[in-house]
Amino acid sequence: MVYIAQCVTGIPRYIALNKTSLAAFWFLLTFTPTVTTGARPNECDVIPTRDITAAQTIWNYMLLNHTLRKCDVIMAMGSYDVRVARRAADLWLDGYGHWLVMSGKTGNLTKQLWTVPEADVFRDVAVGRGVPRERILLERESTNTGQNVKNTYTLLSLLGIQPRSILLLQKPYMERRAYATFLAQWPSSESNPDVIVTSPDVSLLDYPNDDIGPLNDVISVMLGDMQRIFLYGELGFQVKQEIPEAVVRAFEYLQFTGRYSRHFQ
Repeated sequence: MVYIAQCVTGIPRYIALNKTSLAAFWFLLTFTPTVTTGARPNECDVIPTRDITAAQTIWNYMLLNHTLRKCDVIMAMGSYDVRVARRAADLWLDGYGHWLVMSGKTGNLTKQLWTVPEADVFRDVAVGRGVPRERILLERESTNTGQNVKNTYTLLSLLGIQPRSILLLQKPYMERRAYATFLAQWPSSESNPDVIVTSPDVSLLDYPNDDIGPLNDVISVMLGDMQRIFLYGELGFQVKQEIPEAVVRAFEYLQFTGRYSRHFQ
């Protein structure tokens, strides 16, 4: 299945094209080599299809595709995407964990968005989906991914909880960085718990919505996370990751365009 976007009021609406209309799609690309992301039909930001292809390469790399299994603790890392909280709640309700930890104070994308910590917002989402309050643990001090890991360890230790396995929830394009950070930052002097990472089941082109913003914003945030994959392994903030040449080329191309640099360090 492939997609082309129509510029409509609000977030762009993507049209699914099946196999029978695939030829027509490639014909359209010959004359319309862009994807629209803007607010009104005559005020559209335009994303070239080459940018979409490069962004998809990075998106696919960031996904780890771990196989789910039951764990002692489900941990949702706070962010501006409440779909992470919904996914974490649904997994708890399906029996994938004994405890549900919501971790986060504020970050770059939420400090102007909410007046309460991310953990509280995520808890309210989970309670609304049926998770009992007494099974939810709140970590309200973290402002970055490393702190999410360290502070959650401290919280669980104070409660006498020593998980042998953790199911970690993040945004799709944050799976790899969350995993690499966890392996480097979990403070236990003993062996780390087994960690599985997952995220809301949503594609790159379906990811934008009224809360997240348009696709060009999503690509900008994702590139900021990809940059941190390069940098943080060298700095010891996370375990170094092998990066395929195709991903490096995709990142360098999008960086060179200058269109997606708002979240670079």
